[in-house]
Amino acid sequence: MNIGILIPGFGENEDDWALPVYQNLVRELSKSHDVRVIALRYPHTTRAYMYHSTEIYPLGYGAWTRGIRRFNLWGDVVRMVRILRDEKPFDVIHGIWADETGALSGWLGKFLHIPSVTTIAGGELVGLPDIGYGLQLSMYSRWVVHQAMKYNKWVIVPSRMEQTIRKANIALIPLAVDTKVFYPSDIARKPNHLVHVGSLIAVKNQKLLLDTMALLEDEITLDIIGEGVLEAELKDYAQKLGLSHRVRFLGNLPHPQLRDHYSQAQLNILTSHHEAFGMVTLEAAACATPTIGTPVGLISDDTSFTRSGNNAQELANIIQSLLSSPTELEAVRQKCLQAVQDKYTIKHIADQHTKLYESVQKQ
Repeated sequence: MNIGILIPGFGENEDDWALPVYQNLVRELSKSHDVRVIALRYPHTTRAYMYHSTEIYPLGYGAWTRGIRRFNLWGDVVRMVRILRDEKPFDVIHGIWADETGALSGWLGKFLHIPSVTTIAGGELVGLPDIGYGLQLSMYSRWVVHQAMKYNKWVIVPSRMEQTIRKANIALIPLAVDTKVFYPSDIARKPNHLVHVGSLIAVKNQKLLLDTMALLEDEITLDIIGEGVLEAELKDYAQKLGLSHRVRFLGNLPHPQLRDHYSQAQLNILTSHHEAFGMVTLEAAACATPTIGTPVGLISDDTSFTRSGNNAQELANIIQSLLSSPTELEAVRQKCLQAVQDKYTIKHIADQHTKLYESVQKQ
């Protein structure tokens, strides 16, 4: 099968973890199919290159290409797809993110008669005005998302939380974790230690995380991995709550280094307002570390290895309960590993994409 993928960005090499979950998907699909990727905004080059056995065609526009300049980008996408189609016709075209790339895959699918699908990958369907998050907040973004929903034959959602769209053809395909990168480490787990991984931005709601920490016993510690515009504010808030001696801000870390941090923690904590999936939940699970958090994305979908709470007190109660019950915690750890092997490996998810592509092609 000949598969075309439109994506905002793609790593330049093995060490460039631009969008690791989708780079893993492309790598696995390429084992059985001819995959060609058009990367719209990253990397900042127009030189084609190979990623494993996949041809990557970057357009190099950058995130700053906005306003009327978008039409130049869209025109280049259309021209590139036509060139590649003339070399070898596409059986399906897939726009990852149901905004700009999804709209383009839908338009191209309709006007070039190529079966097309798009993936909900973030905040396309939400609008949270209190924190300025979501593509439903602006007229332009709503229009682009609507185009993606309208013109693609199928919409892929990674969790049931996203099935609020009024479209008949919806495929639930979760994300996958690379078990060659994330697996239980030999490093010893720290007693009463928690980890949180995420950008320090409003939608990740780290104030709730810190409020939860303030309700926990004093010997419980937390590492926060990530950076963002709220870093200084969150550090001040942690100090105000008297948590400076229990909470460490470690900044950004290379993606493969996260394994040791998940593995030495007793629990992973996620307190987001919204997640389309919550990849950190799956990465932690592959390291046998359960996730406690708000009922978003995977936490809401798969309760075999996660627990959810709606406020700081509920979260603190769940955390305290698990930390004080080693037998129960170990049982949940084993559920983490089993769930990953049963449902969330790269091969599982690539196979589900292949089945959908084949179905779309036959319609």
